[in-house]
Amino acid sequence: MEWFESARALASAFGAAEQQEALERAGRRYRAGAGFRGVVLGGPRRGKSTLLERLAEQGIQGEDGERPEHGELVELSGLGGADGGAQLTAADQDHLFRADMAVLVIAATSPLSMEEEQELRFLRDTVGVPHIVVAVSRTDQVESEELDDLLDDIRDRVAEVDQGIPVLPMPAAADTGSSAAPLRELVALRRADPGLPGLRLRRLARQTCAVLAELAALGSAAAAAERSAEQDRSAARDALRDALDAGNTRIRGLQTRLERSSLASARKIFATVQQQRRVLAAELRQNVAAAQDPLAWWQDDFDDQLHARLAEACEQWAQALQDDMVRVVGQLEESLTKYFPTELRGVVQWAQPDRPPVGRRREVRLPDLDHWRRLIVLVRPTVEGAARLVFAVMERRRGTESARRSVGADTTLQKTVVDFAATSAARFADKRISDEEARQRRIIADRVTQAVYREIEEVADSLAALVRSTYDKLQQELESARLSWLLAEERELAAMTASPAPDWNELVQRAGELRAKIHAGIDGMRSGIGNGEPT
Repeated sequence: MEWFESARALASAFGAAEQQEALERAGRRYRAGAGFRGVVLGGPRRGKSTLLERLAEQGIQGEDGERPEHGELVELSGLGGADGGAQLTAADQDHLFRADMAVLVIAATSPLSMEEEQELRFLRDTVGVPHIVVAVSRTDQVESEELDDLLDDIRDRVAEVDQGIPVLPMPAAADTGSSAAPLRELVALRRADPGLPGLRLRRLARQTCAVLAELAALGSAAAAAERSAEQDRSAARDALRDALDAGNTRIRGLQTRLERSSLASARKIFATVQQQRRVLAAELRQNVAAAQDPLAWWQDDFDDQLHARLAEACEQWAQALQDDMVRVVGQLEESLTKYFPTELRGVVQWAQPDRPPVGRRREVRLPDLDHWRRLIVLVRPTVEGAARLVFAVMERRRGTESARRSVGADTTLQKTVVDFAATSAARFADKRISDEEARQRRIIADRVTQAVYREIEEVADSLAALVRSTYDKLQQELESARLSWLLAEERELAAMTASPAPDWNELVQRAGELRAKIHAGIDGMRSGIGNGEPT
């Protein structure tokens, strides 16, 4: 039974567990059927039990009778219905789907309702019962002149379902001799039918076709649902891609903004330094002017004062820069919260930058002024000796009394000349010393300015490097967060396209092709299959 195994494989391939179990049950029922089995079914108060009693009186025993060789006739608790026998118990369903013959009992007083007509179609198409009989009970409750027309109408309606289904009226209960004879003879005839194994196989084929119809309906519904779901997924994927592109563009823009902010902070620190270094240099130049010994101040006090001023300035500049970056990062985090949670503020918790060591100072070398100081000491004895020599020569030349008389006046003149020369020499030496000291202060003041500019620029370079380093860390954190967000969004996007759904259209097509193949062979099963039970 290649077609049956194909149906099982199809149900298994598409995960149709309910249909697969239905096929398994049909296969078990087919293989379990050894003797003739029949069922009697119908709505309530249709006379099913009465019919079984009459059959028993004429030798047809039910399942609990003492003559099991006559086969098994089972009264079902109700109708199977178009819903696949869901109204029946599990035991009744098992009897129904294994039945070789089904007797549907209807009442002449309410002939062949819509539900009973659906039951006939269910017995023929879904269950595939080989032999179906319609028994009409309560004929004694209908006027005799109306009974024939009633039965003709029932036969016409039954023929619309299947022309091979006989309609047998059941006589009144008082007529026990022949009340069930036609049905008894029909049961005996069907039970002895040599083509019964083939009909059972045909029944299995019809049950398989019914399951395939369910598979096709399942596939059609699933295909429609999948199309709708795919449209929803496609719209969601498009929306996610748009959001992904927009978010990525937004984050890239924030990275560019952060880079510009880094450059702006570096320029800001340099501008601040350009302004502050003049102020600091002017203050320290005033200290040079106020120092009694500028050279000693330069050698002993300049480093300490410069260190103190630079430490204070560095602390103020660093705090201002940190506050500015915290503000920028706060705005950045607010812009990113719609995409992913961030903790960028922690990156700005930087340490106070170390002030670079003050460079080696250039020594200030002044000219030696001792010779000017010695000039002040030596000018008087030198002038006095020169004056004595001059006056001694003059005295020898004159040799007269008048020359000797002029010694007192010469001595006064000599004293005046010596005093003038000594004073002039001292003034000149003091001026030279004062000029050199002023020059020394100018040189030291220039050295102060150069040192201040050099040291502050080194501090500015250190702060700018720290700014760049901090912004580099922020860029790294932002890039890491961006990549993590992109990865999560791409995973979500991939999840929307992962695990492709089964090709439900293929299920519909294959189920339809297999049904057509089975239907094409059903008519041939009656004559083409031997009497032996197929494997």
